Amino acid sequence: MGRIDELVALTNGAVELVRPRDAWAAAEIVTDRFATNSWPGGSPALPRLMNWFRLAFVTRTITNRDRTAIIGVGGTRPAAIVAVSVLGGWLAPKLPKPLLFGVVGTVAVVAARRHRLRRLLWISRTLRRADRDLLLVGEFAAREPGAGVVFANDAIKAIGAHVSLALTVQGERQDRRVRSLIRLYERRLGFEIFARQTVGVEDWVLMIRRATPLVPTPNAA
Repeated sequence: MGRIDELVALTNGAVELVRPRDAWAAAEIVTDRFATNSWPGGSPALPRLMNWFRLAFVTRTITNRDRTAIIGVGGTRPAAIVAVSVLGGWLAPKLPKPLLFGVVGTVAVVAARRHRLRRLLWISRTLRRADRDLLLVGEFAAREPGAGVVFANDAIKAIGAHVSLALTVQGERQDRRVRSLIRLYERRLGFEIFARQTVGVEDWVLMIRRATPLVPTPNAA
């Protein structure tokens, strides 16, 4: 049993892991929440398929009992990184060089876009400095407006009783949405700003919620 499985088991059913068999419904929630901005006017079929694959095999995700809200946890699965490395090592010598250069170039462009790779490295270094046992959470989404925050509050209280949590916020410095998210995470979910990095017009903010063990309620006399 992995670390995230153990944490979920400690929540007494308040939180469940999204398994591959549940990932299609979770992908629908994520696609409805985020794909309208990424694929304006386009069919949601392709982004939903991509989200299904990601949620089923690449990232870990938790959901509530009725599977109407989800939260990403822990980042990319180590098994997915190993699988991609092995597949890449086996496939690379078999690809024509122009195709291989094209794939590598595409990956490099995607990583460089909006400083994704630089942001990932900054987050990794900062997390190690803060606490090596931190669990990274993010990607809150739900079928109904506001339900994602309600589930996030319940899930973070349950998991946060056993481990410290971290999340990130990024966007343009003057973006009111970024400031609103930071206030929401501070006031509703108990996170505090740990580090901030400014790159160009963007702010990268790392927020931490220290573990807060649940205090048993004494039995009434």
